[in-house]
Amino acid sequence: MKSGKYRYVGNTKCRLCHREFFVGRKKDPHIYAFERLLATKHNKNSRCLGCHTTGFGVESGFVSFEQTPKLVGVQCEGCHGPGSEHVRLHADEGGGFGIPVLNGGGAKKGGKKEIKGGFLAGADRPKMIKRMCLSCHTKRWGRSFQRTRRGFQEAYDSYKTPLPGDKK
Repeated sequence: MKSGKYRYVGNTKCRLCHREFFVGRKKDPHIYAFERLLATKHNKNSRCLGCHTTGFGVESGFVSFEQTPKLVGVQCEGCHGPGSEHVRLHADEGGGFGIPVLNGGGAKKGGKKEIKGGFLAGADRPKMIKRMCLSCHTKRWGRSFQRTRRGFQEAYDSYKTPLPGDKK
């Protein structure tokens, strides 16, 4: 599948600006999704790789542990889609450096310029992010939100970290 101008960059790029999201995430099961495949020897099973890696089956996504180790596990782009455009927008606006931004239009708020996220799925596209999550979190694989007795919105709200400017 072609990814067009959107390319996968890996979560090391995300960490540069979103450090607060990664603090305390060592127990996040998304990070260890690929390790489950290794433990069960399914790490080359294409039926499993779509949900246990980032971007499998997409032109710039996960290919193999050896070729694309930066895309192992379910990373930020596993839910938001390829991040190259997001990184580019922030670098362009920040003169080559990432800048603190808010989702939304083009006005300034609190000294931080607002620009759209540059993602296929993000806060500015809630239907798409739900679709991304539900592509793996299904009853078929035993990972549905019903299993945890929480609906999608409650699970998503408890998972996401507020962005700068979000009401707490």
